[in-house]
Formats: sequence, structure tokens, C-alpha cells
Amino acid sequence: MEEFPDELIARYTRKELEAMAIDLEIDTMSLSTKAQLADAIIEAKTKKEVAAAEAGLAEMAAVAGPAKAAAEKVPKVKLQIGGKGVLAKRAAIDEESRSMHKKALVIQKAGQNVRQEGAVQMRKRVSKMHKAIDAQVEENQRSIKNFDQGVEEIRTEIDKESRSMRNKSLAIQKAGQNIQQEGAKHMGERVSEMLKEIDAQVKENQRSIKNFDHGVKEIRTEIDKESRSMQKKALAIQKAGQNMRQEGARHMRERVSEMQKAIDAQVEENQRSIKNFDQGVEEIRTDIDKESRSMRKKALAIQKAGQNMRQDGIKRMRKNVGDFKAEIDGFVKVDLEKYVKDFYYG
Repeated sequence: MEEFPDELIARYTRKELEAMAIDLEIDTMSLSTKAQLADAIIEAKTKKEVAAAEAGLAEMAAVAGPAKAAAEKVPKVKLQIGGKGVLAKRAAIDEESRSMHKKALVIQKAGQNVRQEGAVQMRKRVSKMHKAIDAQVEENQRSIKNFDQGVEEIRTEIDKESRSMRNKSLAIQKAGQNIQQEGAKHMGERVSEMLKEIDAQVKENQRSIKNFDHGVKEIRTEIDKESRSMQKKALAIQKAGQNMRQEGARHMRERVSEMQKAIDAQVEENQRSIKNFDQGVEEIRTDIDKESRSMRKKALAIQKAGQNMRQDGIKRMRKNVGDFKAEIDGFVKVDLEKYVKDFYYG
């Protein structure tokens, strides 16, 4: 059955075509496509069939040569019968019939010898081919066995490496968890220390506000004392003035007018002084109230700043913890994938 390149391309893979070409002793180095391999295989098969046919014809000719020579050497027996008449013609016909029969037997025997010799040669070639096929089958079985053994060894190595990679991955994951826990522990300690410092600062601010309120109270107490002292002095001056007026009325009537003027002037001056003193006291109280409100605002601002510091610190700590966790996750994900890719793919 004649084969065509398209049938070989459709039926076999490149590796199978290369194996067929190697069996036919074809150089495959210069054959880069399946079409070239198929053309070379068909050409080699055609040459081989032609060579086999020529060899078969040569063998048949070699066997048929001696048979033909033997047939030619058979002696011809001629009956001594007259050359005319029916008997003569019949004898000639019988002689020719016997000669033809002998020639047919010789040719038949030669054909049988050729057939037997061809069958023997064919059996020998078939036997050699079967032996070659059996040897190739055994070689293929050994190759398959070795290949299966190699595949099993590769699978074993892959399983070992996979288990090793799994163990390494678990170790890296555990190390990441330990690092995360250790980082969380350190962060918790730092947050606790910061909260303690913030509480200490708040207490310090509260003590400062308390001392400031105490100072304000002392200033108010001193101002009240000074105010009462001035009032006492004013009463004493007023009483002295009355005594002076009475004394002057008794002893110096002529100087009463001048004394009275002097006393009135002094009283006015004292009243202005008292008024100015009261105004100063009011201004001092106003300033003290303003300062007190300012201090309260500052205390509230400090307290609010402390709360903001605490919230900012907690936010920063949470952000640092989140960044640290993201960094660890990125390390576990990226570096582990990179390690696996480098290990398997180089």
C-alpha cells in the first residue's frame, strides 16, 4: 500500500517520524520540519522496496539458470518411423508431446526449487527480522523500565523537595508569626510606656493648675487684706480729721477755715486715692480673672493636647503595627514565591 507525506504527517508525531527515519538510516540533522521527514521516509522506503525486488529477481534468476541448463541437456529420443503417413505424423506428435511434457516437468521442478529457495530465504529473513524486532522490543522494554525507574526517582525527589519546601514554608510562616507576636509585644510595651508618660504629664499639668489656683487665691487674699488695711487707714484718717477739727475748733478757731480747707483737700485727695486704689484693685482683679481664664484655657489646651498626643500615638502605633504586618505578609508572599520560582525554574 503506497503512503503519502500528508498521511505520515497526520498520523505520526515528529518524534515518531524521527524514530522511523533513524530505523531507515536517514540523517535527520538537516531535516527541520515534519514534511521534510515524511518525504525522506517515503523516498527511503521506495528505494528499499526497489532494492528488495531487484535482489529477489536476481535470486530467482540464479536458481532458474541451472534448471534451464538441465532442461536443455535432456536428450531427445527420436523413433525410427517413416517420414510420411499417419503413423509418422502421430509418432512426431507423441514425441513432441513427450518433449513438451518433460520440459514442463523440468520447468515445474525448477519453479518448485525457486519457490522453495525463495521460501527458505524469506523464512531466514523473516526469522532475522523477528529476532531484530524481539531484540528491539527487549531494548525498548529495558528503556521503558529504566525510564519508569528514572521517572519514579524524579517523582521521589520532587516529593522530597516538595516536603522540604513545605517545611521551609511552615518555618518561615512560624518565624513570621513569632516576629509579629514579638513586634506586637514590643509595641504593646512601648504603648504602655507612652500611656504612663502621658498620664504622668497629665498629673503634672493638674498639679501645675492646682498650684496656679493656689497662687491666685493667695493673691486675692493679699488684695483683700490690703483693701481692709486701706479702709482702716481711711477710717483712722477720718477720725483723726474729726479730732483735729474738734481740737482746732476749741483751740484755733481762726485757723478752722484753713484747717477745714486743708482737711477737705486731704479728704478729696484721700477719696481720689481710694478711688484710684479701688480702680487699681478692680483692674488687678480683672487682670487676675483674665489670667485665670487664660490659665484655664491653657490647662484645657494642655489636656486636649495630651489627649491628641495619646490618640496620635495610638494611631501611629497602630499604623506601625499595620505596616510591620504588611511588610511581614509581603515578605512571606513575595520572597517565598521568588524562592520557589528560583528553585524550580532557576
